[in-house]
Amino acid sequence: MNKTPSYGTMDFSDFVITKTTNQSKHSETFNRKELLQLYLANDIHDMQKAFDDIRQWLNSNKDDSHRLTAAITYQNRDNYTPLHFMLRGDPPLDIIQNIIARK
Repeated sequence: MNKTPSYGTMDFSDFVITKTTNQSKHSETFNRKELLQLYLANDIHDMQKAFDDIRQWLNSNKDDSHRLTAAITYQNRDNYTPLHFMLRGDPPLDIIQNIIARK
C-alpha cells in the first residue's frame, strides 16, 4: 500500500534535489529515489528486465555525478540503499561494480 505522508509525518529525504551549475546557469531537478524506484517497479519474476533497465539508467546518467551520487546513496526510512534492494535479486556483477565505483 502506497500512502502519501501527511505534513506531520513527512520524510524530508523524499524531496528532490535541485542542481544549479555556474557554467550553465540553469537548474535541473531530479528524484533521489529514481534508481530505487526503477528497481522496485519491475516484476519480481523478471529481474533480468529490472537489471537491464538499471544498466541503461546508469549508462545514460554516467556523466551526471550529482544525480548518480544522490540516487546511489539514497536511503529509505530503514537506511537501505538501492544496492541493498538489488542484492536480493542476485544482480549481475557489472551493475554492482558500477554502483560501488561511483560511491
